[in-house]
Order: sequence, then C-alpha cells, then structure tokens
Amino acid sequence: MKSPADRPKFTFAQVRSVLAETIGVDHAKMKTFEARLQQLQKLGLPTGTNVGRSGRAQYSYPQVAEILFYLDLLDSGATPALLQVHFATSPLYSTHPGHFVEDASNGEYRVAVRFNALGHLRNAEPGRAKATVFDLVIRGGSRADFLDLVDEQPSIVINLTRRIASLKSAVANLVPSYAGAKIFPGKPGSL
Repeated sequence: MKSPADRPKFTFAQVRSVLAETIGVDHAKMKTFEARLQQLQKLGLPTGTNVGRSGRAQYSYPQVAEILFYLDLLDSGATPALLQVHFATSPLYSTHPGHFVEDASNGEYRVAVRFNALGHLRNAEPGRAKATVFDLVIRGGSRADFLDLVDEQPSIVINLTRRIASLKSAVANLVPSYAGAKIFPGKPGSL
C-alpha cells in the first residue's frame, strides 16, 4: 500500500472539473457550481480539508468522493446547513467504509438516507422542540438491507458503488495521472 504522501491530492480546480463532469454540469453554469462547492467548503465540508488564506486547498481522493455524496444529497433536496449538521464531524465514509463501497463485487452497495426533519413534531421532549433538530438514519448494503427503511419513511437512495465508478471515470478523463488509483485504502470487500 502506498503511504499517505503518495496518494492522489486534488486542487480545487481539479475537484470542480471532476465533479462537474461526474454530475453533468453544463459549461455555462460552472460559476454557479463553483459557488456551491465554495459554500460547502465554508461550511467545513468535507472535514479535514486544508483551506484558508495561507495556502491552496488540497483534497484527498476520499474527500472528493465525500463531496460527490453531498452533491447527490443536495440534488435530492437536502440543504447545505443540514449537511453541515450531520457530516462536518462525521463524514459518511468514516461510518460506511469506502473500500467496501468501491470494491463491491456486484456493484450494488447502496445507501438509504433519511433526514427525519419532522421528528421534532412527533416528540414532546423539550430538547426536541426546534425544527432544526434532525434524526439522521443511514443504512447501507445491498437492496434488501434497506428496503424496510425506504418502506417506512421517505428516503434518499444512492448506489454509492456506481457513483464511485462515475467519479473514477471522470478522474481518468481529466486527471489521467490518477487513473486507476484506489480512492479508499483498505482490504477489498472487507468492513
């Protein structure tokens, strides 16, 4: 395995280009897309990114995958503030190992996400009175692993394995020196 220093690092411009290709941003809308990425950056997403006036931001490959996940949630109607509340201190791939997602043998590692935004209406506890209190339920695995969650409440379902494949394809097209690089270190297919 390569050392952390040998793993791909992306500039903000590379992240913008790769993610724009991955999600299909129209060239005429790139400034708006860039502003959305900067908004996430200002909210501390993804966690651990070196940003600020002292230097240029550097993104690891797992951080780029994390941003793609946030963009998918935004595309499904989640707000940037909601993403900040739930993922600024606990990124998705810290709880759902990325190497398992990347190496899923059947290409079907999916995640179901439910922001229980009306949970404060269903509970009389004083600490749950504000509309900004959310319960986040994430369940990942094969289709059978999360069907009960989807049947129970409205959820966002994302095939993470396919999204990772799309991201790797965009990286191969736009940053060919990183083509074939693994996004997530770890043992293939293990949790």
